[in-house]
Amino acid sequence: MSSSSSSLFELPSEILVLVFEHLDDVRALYQLVQTCARAQEIYVQHAAGILDHVLRNAYPDGAQSIKDTRTAARSGGELNYAYLGEHEVHWMGPADTPADMSHLQDYSTLADEVDNLAAWCAPKCQQRPSWHRPGGTSMRQSVVESLCHLQLLANRMFNVRLPAFPEEISLRVYEKTTARTYISRKTRDQARDLQEDQLRLLQPHQLRNLWYLLQILQDEYLRLRRHRLRPAEGSLLDLLFQHAPDEKVWNISLWLPVQSMLSKLGLHIVPPRPGTSFRFRGHETIDELHQVDAEEFDQYFKALRENPRETTKQRRQCSICVARGHSPSPCPHAYLDKFRPLLGLPYGDATCIAELVRFKGSLQPIIVTKPHWAYGGGRNADHSRLEMMLWECTERHRPTTAAKHRSRAL
Repeated sequence: MSSSSSSLFELPSEILVLVFEHLDDVRALYQLVQTCARAQEIYVQHAAGILDHVLRNAYPDGAQSIKDTRTAARSGGELNYAYLGEHEVHWMGPADTPADMSHLQDYSTLADEVDNLAAWCAPKCQQRPSWHRPGGTSMRQSVVESLCHLQLLANRMFNVRLPAFPEEISLRVYEKTTARTYISRKTRDQARDLQEDQLRLLQPHQLRNLWYLLQILQDEYLRLRRHRLRPAEGSLLDLLFQHAPDEKVWNISLWLPVQSMLSKLGLHIVPPRPGTSFRFRGHETIDELHQVDAEEFDQYFKALRENPRETTKQRRQCSICVARGHSPSPCPHAYLDKFRPLLGLPYGDATCIAELVRFKGSLQPIIVTKPHWAYGGGRNADHSRLEMMLWECTERHRPTTAAKHRSRAL
């Protein structure tokens, strides 16, 4: 612990509580609380108030959404609800226990995912002429607000328990059981109505922003799939796109509900491609998108070759090369690490992204529920430099090794 940190924690408890409450980042709070035993003790004593203040500082318009998202995820598929009126839903989750340090870490993971996705998507949203920003709100703030809405909607529909005869059923529990219970059409219709009732709380401009953001996130999800990567279990991209539409369960995808709600409000929306849950950029085929990835890959290393100083910098930043005492040229790990913000890994997780590459399964644009980390090509590999690099990553990091990293990360 540095001398400045030591001096900070010599202050009276009342002053330290004020310092904690004025932070505007949950991750900074988590790191500060971990500094020493006294910091943890003070946080535990005043956890609820401190966390509320920090969330309001970080997310002025989304603090309650972040808290409700954490409550839904913590319910583990046991989230209950009740209708107070015709379309007014009251959610009943487990009691909040902010004094637990793992609780604060979960909030840090959620905040880290939202902020990383906001930084990734904001430049793309800037290119949408009709993206709505309330007066005085920055583009990043409006993207964060939309991401908070998506997080809340997806986590609630994944964890809610719907009454089905002869027993209640939730999608999260359903996917983990081997003896799966049949879910009636009535229950699926009830899930659809519940999802629409959540969207009724949003303004038309918020729904349109969700629509644009869903397009961007789906493109990035497909990009991960083409690189043989899968978002972490429970992350936003995992919930939105990884869980299969199935006639036996309800679909938590927001494509159709958002489109339907916008249509009811009289706003014209171009639907995704007929017969598929995916929307491609323009009308590209999957092979054309592979070619775009390969060209970007080649351009990345061309830029490094033309700038020797940048090449040295990339090698120095590659943690796995430093740990193993060698600097391969070119270094695939530095290239793949740029996808880390999309994967939704736990906050502080340092798993090398190259170790999460998988070359088995189907790469076709079909949402599947099998717990593979990623998907290989059903077609013949074109032996491009990108294909070969991904294959080498798979060979270097055997499934047993990657499984250990995955179990530690999730």
